[in-house]
Amino acid sequence: MKKIPKGISDFKKVRRLNCEWVDKSLLIQEVIDSSSEVILFPRPRRFGKTLNLSMLRYFFEKGEESSADLFEGTRIQQHGDVYAQEQGKYPVIFLSFKEVKGDSWELCYKKICDVFAEEVKRHLAILSHEALDPVDLIQLTAIKQTAAQEHVMNNSLKLLSHVLSQYHQQKVIVLIDEYDVPIHNAYLSGFYAQAISFMRTLLGAVLKDNTALHKGVLTGALRIAKESIFTDLNNVSTYSVLNKQYSSYFGFTEKEVTALLETYHLSSMLDDVKKWYNGYQFGETTIYNPWSILSFIENGERECRPYWVNTSDNALIRQLMARQPTQFRVDFELLIQGGTVEKTISEHIVLSELNHLSEQVYSFLLFTGYLRAIDKRFDQLENQFYYTLQIPNLEVKWLFEQIFRQWLEKGVGDDPRLMLQALVSGKIGDFSIYFSDYVMNSVSLFDLADRQPERIYHAFVLGMLVLLKGSHEIKSNRESGLGRYDVLLIPKDTSQLGLIIEFKRTFAERGDTLASAAEAALQQIEEKQYQQELKQRGIASILALGIAFQGKQVLIKEKILSEQ
Repeated sequence: MKKIPKGISDFKKVRRLNCEWVDKSLLIQEVIDSSSEVILFPRPRRFGKTLNLSMLRYFFEKGEESSADLFEGTRIQQHGDVYAQEQGKYPVIFLSFKEVKGDSWELCYKKICDVFAEEVKRHLAILSHEALDPVDLIQLTAIKQTAAQEHVMNNSLKLLSHVLSQYHQQKVIVLIDEYDVPIHNAYLSGFYAQAISFMRTLLGAVLKDNTALHKGVLTGALRIAKESIFTDLNNVSTYSVLNKQYSSYFGFTEKEVTALLETYHLSSMLDDVKKWYNGYQFGETTIYNPWSILSFIENGERECRPYWVNTSDNALIRQLMARQPTQFRVDFELLIQGGTVEKTISEHIVLSELNHLSEQVYSFLLFTGYLRAIDKRFDQLENQFYYTLQIPNLEVKWLFEQIFRQWLEKGVGDDPRLMLQALVSGKIGDFSIYFSDYVMNSVSLFDLADRQPERIYHAFVLGMLVLLKGSHEIKSNRESGLGRYDVLLIPKDTSQLGLIIEFKRTFAERGDTLASAAEAALQQIEEKQYQQELKQRGIASILALGIAFQGKQVLIKEKILSEQ
């Protein structure tokens, strides 16, 4: 069987080494047929962006060595002379910014200069061209030696495109991979303004009103927008995960995954693979995570596990989620439980707004592959679309559960397992102490001013119970007996304690106290017979908890409903 090319993003190497390759060559046809001068493909990381751009490079690039053999037997080869005539026709500038990261602008800028120097070295013949302008020669030589001043670097792509076009007597194709990595890195490291300013000037010079440009193709995770990069570029056509066009070229379709699993004798694992790595919706196409699929096949252990979410530290995701208000955690508790949330989505991401605009955060999570859109509706009153969002698969759910664990550890201060062990063993006095500390450290009084503060407590409890999923089934807002309970904690070992939790807030105008509210919660559990589901499961020991709260003050009362 063919070698799995995980981590190999050079198309030539993949083909020459006879590696397994899912044929995405009809992307070439669509790029040729497109009337757009510049195309941007925002897709999640490790979804095949670099390999696809490399494929475009080897197809279009004019060079001494033919690359026609790389496309033998591919789909694009079967589509006639009109596309074959475009092969090997254009000078190509190919840049990848995926490794342009650093903790200062100076280091980041140096890496950008290194990338440009390597690209100039790929086109060394132009430096000895007799028609080359002496000033251009000086500037290109400085770029090659990483000695160019910043104003020269700002114009470097445009300069290189004009010199290549003059040398080859043909317009240039510009391919830029992961254009937004330097910007994400700058946002995290504190030099966002410098990075945005440089990238805006660099890309604007080469992509707008450039007579040497035939076509430009960019990839990244996001469409960085507004005051950022594409302010003055009206010739850029963006095809995001929400668009139908180009939807099947990044990531694997179900048909492609089925064929791969069959090739490697893993067809029996298809259902598990779907649960773990499926769930992405690009336009109307169902897409699997390609990195995780290839990792799963290469691993050969016939066991699904998190691959894609472990390929980076997810620093920006964790940072963003930690900075959001408590309502955000309420939403994510619902998502982790398999529910959905409805949000507005902006295709124009402004990283500087991520900390205080939830629309931007949900948009970021959608376009970077941590959420999927399963439906949309148009609100005529607000004149905008609302998207129904969901966690795509078990792999991403696993990551969010880890983030919930970190929130819990930060709130409790000690090992959260001590708090949870006190709960499941029925030591409610100890649990009350831990839980009160958790509330004091984690819940904002601003959030509790909401008209439905019960949701906040509900979300925090469900979030912490995620850590018990190995030993317990956690159910919320389901029917049992004569009503709908708040939380049911069902032990997988039926000899262990089952718990019913009901939340009550106090109303000062009614003369409520924490004690009376907690008693009312216990009374509701008994009157509505919420214990019925536990009894039907064969749970003999059942404990009811009434959790009452007034702001950050919490009181928990317990009542044994049945015991062995």
